[in-house]
Amino acid sequence: DYNKIQIVFNNTGLLFSLDELKAFNTSIDDALKRTSPCKCERNNRHCSSIILATPIHQITFALSIVQLEALKDLINGTLFEKTMQSISDKGI
Repeated sequence: DYNKIQIVFNNTGLLFSLDELKAFNTSIDDALKRTSPCKCERNNRHCSSIILATPIHQITFALSIVQLEALKDLINGTLFEKTMQSISDKGI
């Protein structure tokens, strides 16, 4: 679909509308806020103990803080690019 944005993360590709991508970004923010120390013996930042919901109700992810932060960076970069593209399309 031409109006969809493809995000590829950890060998998984997801197609989102712009509104879905913004909602996913909010879900990531919420997940980052509710992180708690992991009881793993490994470094806490690499423990995949954070459950992240997606706008696709059948799909959730179990991610580490490191993965969640990387996904947040990817989404923010994509949203920035879409904003710049929108501005460019308007001729501003």
